[in-house]
Amino acid sequence: MSADWGLITGIVGAATGVVGMAMGFFGWSVARKGNSLAEEANTKSDVANRLAREANALAHHQDRRETESHDIRWEGEWVAAGRYALVVKGTHTAYDVVARVSIDDESQRVERPSVGPGEQIIFDFPEARRTYEEELRARCSEGA
Repeated sequence: MSADWGLITGIVGAATGVVGMAMGFFGWSVARKGNSLAEEANTKSDVANRLAREANALAHHQDRRETESHDIRWEGEWVAAGRYALVVKGTHTAYDVVARVSIDDESQRVERPSVGPGEQIIFDFPEARRTYEEELRARCSEGA
């Protein structure tokens, strides 16, 4: 009888060893796949972190641009009959300028890529010139 128990114990032990070895191999395989997935996740995380840093830098740059000071003041004056000038009186250059001046029923629009300090935009108003000249002649004839 003791030989029978020894044989049974040996078979159970061998079966347990085979099952343990199979489970160990399965565990090693799963761990290897897990490591591979973890490496891939780390790579994607590095890319995401780099993109986030770039986005933060762009946002910071945009915030700086929105809060930087600009000294651009416009003043207008008649420089001749029917000619009106807009002059940049500030210390900075104006970019992507679209200027519109209206006198009575006349309207002029000028676009410029930039207008620097002291530079001017001249608007020509032929109707205003004619009206001014007619009023001037009328005043001169009244005075004569």
